[in-house]
Amino acid sequence: MLTNAMKDELIKGLLNIFSDDIKAIILYGSVARNESTSEEEPFPMILMEE
Repeated sequence: MLTNAMKDELIKGLLNIFSDDIKAIILYGSVARNESTSEEEPFPMILMEE
């Protein structure tokens, strides 16, 4: 299960790498619906500026 702290860390890391190029970070799949098991991974979609 992806905790809020893990989500925050993922977002911070992506922003640290891509900074102003990120338009949106979208989490989808069973993790986003809070239906995941401990073995499932998050599926982030990162929309970026061209």
